[in-house]
Amino acid sequence: MSISISELTLLGQNVVNFRDRLTESLKLESPSHKSFLKENIDDIDKALEISKIPSYYKVAVVGRFKVGKSSFVNALTNSKLAGVSHNPETAAISVFRYSEKTYAEIDVIGEEEWQNLREMYEETPGSIGVKRYSGFANFNKKHADNGEKLNLAEVEKQYIKSGGFSYRIDAVKSDTKEGQKNFRKEIQQFTSSQSPLHYLVNQITIHAPIPLLGEQIELIDTPGLDDTEQFRVILTEEKVKDVDAILFLTASGASYGQSDKDFLIRQLRSRQIKQLQIVVTMIDVTYDKAKKQAQYDDEEIPTLESIKQIEKTRIRKEIASTLDELLAGQTKDEDGYYYMEQLESIPVHFVSTHYYDDGEHEKSGMLEVKAKLDEVLSSSSRFEQSRKILMECSERVIARLKNSFETRLDAIDGNYNAEKVQGELQKIREQLEKELSAFKKKLDNPLNEMRKEQSSYARHLPTYLDKIDMLARGIIESLKSNDVERHWRSKRAGNWGYIYGIGNTVADKIFPTVESILNEYIQHLNRYSDSIKIELTILQKQIQAIEETNQLSGIKSLSLAACQENLVGRVINKDYVISCKDSIIKNLDKFAEDAYSKLAQTKKEVSGVHGSGTSAMQNTEVRIFYIQIQKILSETLRNNLENRIESFAKSLLEQAENIKPKIERALMAEIDGRVEAIQSSLAFTNASEKEQVQQYLLEMISLCQGLKNQVF
Repeated sequence: MSISISELTLLGQNVVNFRDRLTESLKLESPSHKSFLKENIDDIDKALEISKIPSYYKVAVVGRFKVGKSSFVNALTNSKLAGVSHNPETAAISVFRYSEKTYAEIDVIGEEEWQNLREMYEETPGSIGVKRYSGFANFNKKHADNGEKLNLAEVEKQYIKSGGFSYRIDAVKSDTKEGQKNFRKEIQQFTSSQSPLHYLVNQITIHAPIPLLGEQIELIDTPGLDDTEQFRVILTEEKVKDVDAILFLTASGASYGQSDKDFLIRQLRSRQIKQLQIVVTMIDVTYDKAKKQAQYDDEEIPTLESIKQIEKTRIRKEIASTLDELLAGQTKDEDGYYYMEQLESIPVHFVSTHYYDDGEHEKSGMLEVKAKLDEVLSSSSRFEQSRKILMECSERVIARLKNSFETRLDAIDGNYNAEKVQGELQKIREQLEKELSAFKKKLDNPLNEMRKEQSSYARHLPTYLDKIDMLARGIIESLKSNDVERHWRSKRAGNWGYIYGIGNTVADKIFPTVESILNEYIQHLNRYSDSIKIELTILQKQIQAIEETNQLSGIKSLSLAACQENLVGRVINKDYVISCKDSIIKNLDKFAEDAYSKLAQTKKEVSGVHGSGTSAMQNTEVRIFYIQIQKILSETLRNNLENRIESFAKSLLEQAENIKPKIERALMAEIDGRVEAIQSSLAFTNASEKEQVQQYLLEMISLCQGLKNQVF
């Protein structure tokens, strides 16, 4: 089900208004029912807190350098705001948002963080974690050929401020080509890799009156995935973690590099494949080459569509090859099909910004990209999650409150003998307790079977963890080999030990095996769920029979069967189970957070090695370091996985065990609520008090019905 930002915002506002009305009603509520009303208000507050209705659709443009990201952004937005050059110009994350006026905000790193990077650089100058400061501090050395040296201390003094700094650039005469050119030129000093300022920039936000952005879209133009400055790659990865659509650009005719493959696998693990679209740029260049080759070979000139089909086949092979590399020896065939289906579902578009700039919009492929983008955004998982939370909470609270208010009103209005009805309710309770006792005994066998399955599978878990450990060790061994082969001068300068991000690298490699383990535990729960469906059907029929043969005298009958039916679907919440599994897969990289502290000390020791046999002595230190790192990572990875898997299995078992008590509590609460309503109705001291309560209950029933009409 698709939902727009405005629709979701309206839904949220309706729920807020309903919550506020309930809060006001606490003043009128009787003391015996206030806690129940407060529980439902708290339920709504929690739903509003975790739903977090977004203000923008977030769309990220990602790809390697020289695939035409900035040209693509300009064509997509029908503007010239993104910098275009033969040199890598997008050396900072650029965010585009709608505004009536055109201006840019440069978010500069804060003094505290900058000082921390400086101190780390002085200790370990070659560490990726401080490459940002290193690049700035050595900018003049790196660009010595330019002749002009910059006063970097003055640059720091001007832009580095405590708590961060936002520098604003206003566009002058932005409706003219000259004004736009000057605006881009001012921004370029903060985005170009040829300027030291780009090391200071966290993000650039460009505000402009662009129609596409006016549809509440925030467009994020990122640096290249193959950026040599790893701090920008890290910023990019963080920025795309929570987006609604990813436009992954790759150049026509170009093979996938490791950064492309890593990015695809990362999105697969991060559960963002549904948001991903592959955009193949420069199809005009490939087409022109194909035509020239055909002319040279005296062959028939190919059509643009035929070239697109050839390219599409090539890209699908690249994706399949990427998946084969990931899954080699890890999963069963059916698991491989599961991942392949996800990757094959990624739309592939072919675009030419050259055609677009020449006015050949249909031929350019940009219209197709925009149409598919609208489709992806309309089913955004972020928005769908917010909608689902609010809808489920509203349905749950409305049902509980409306039933309670109607029961109390019925108890006031009814012409009945309270003592007789209470006796009838007690009789129903006794019969119900008898049926529930028998029902609980019938569930013991499938529940014990699920326990046995979990215990049996847990005995094989060490074997799977050994397999995972071997995969992780292979990655670390590769890093060690690369560092051992480095020149001794490079190692002395600290240019080795690039283990930053090792957690993500390992996580991307092992997640199929981990997911296979978690899926096996889910199958245990599914088998239990399937085995009790018959017993639940029988229980419902028995409850209906109790209700039919025990009608209440002069008062509305109970609705125990309906209560039981609605509850079962919520006890085993399959969406929650999948979300728990996905959370484990997404956060597999967290295990490595404690491994980096060892690197700084070892780099100091390696840089201090001098004299005869320097390289050999350095390599000994490097090897010892990797033995330590391998041990640390193996232990933390294993412990992390064991704890997460054990916790996951335990949560599934708890869901199975909770079916019996939750059904019992809900059914008995229905009876207790009726008894409490009768007792409350007997407490009125006069007709006026009774009339006031009746009016209050009617208003509350109307309030619940009003939200129901608005939401559903």
